[in-house]
Amino acid sequence: MGGYGALKCVLTNPENYNTCCAFSSSCLFIKEDLERSEGSKNFKELYGNALFKDFQAIFGENIQWNPQEDVIELAKNTAKKEEKPFIYISCGNDDFLLNDNKRFYQKLKDLDYNVKFKQSEGNHNWQFFDNALKNALEYCFKEDE
Repeated sequence: MGGYGALKCVLTNPENYNTCCAFSSSCLFIKEDLERSEGSKNFKELYGNALFKDFQAIFGENIQWNPQEDVIELAKNTAKKEEKPFIYISCGNDDFLLNDNKRFYQKLKDLDYNVKFKQSEGNHNWQFFDNALKNALEYCFKEDE
C-alpha cells in the first residue's frame, strides 16, 4: 500500500512536499471499484483476501468510500492550488494494476499536474519495486544537461 500512501500524503498536504514517487499504486479508483463490486460484498473477490484486509485498514471494516481517503478527490482539490508537487508514477507491464495507474496518470495530466509515467518490465513484486525506486531516483535527481 506504499504507492497509495505516498499519493494520499502528498495530495492531502501538498504544501509539505515537492515530489512524490508512487509504484504500482492501488486504490486509485476506489469509488468505481466499490460501485462495480456492489460495496464490500464482492470486493474481496475483486482484489483477493490480502488486499481486502489492507483496504479494510484504510476504508473501514465495511470498506466505504470517503472523499478524504480517495486520491482522485484529493487530486481534484489540490489541482486548484497554484503550486502542486511533481508526481512520478511507475508500474510494470505485467502488473494487474497497470491500467489503473495509466488512467491515474492521464487524470493527473488532465488536472494540469507535472507528472511522469514510467512503464517497464515487471510485475507487482519486490524485484519490480527495487528497480522502480532506482529509476525514480535517477529521474528525480538527474543533473541538468
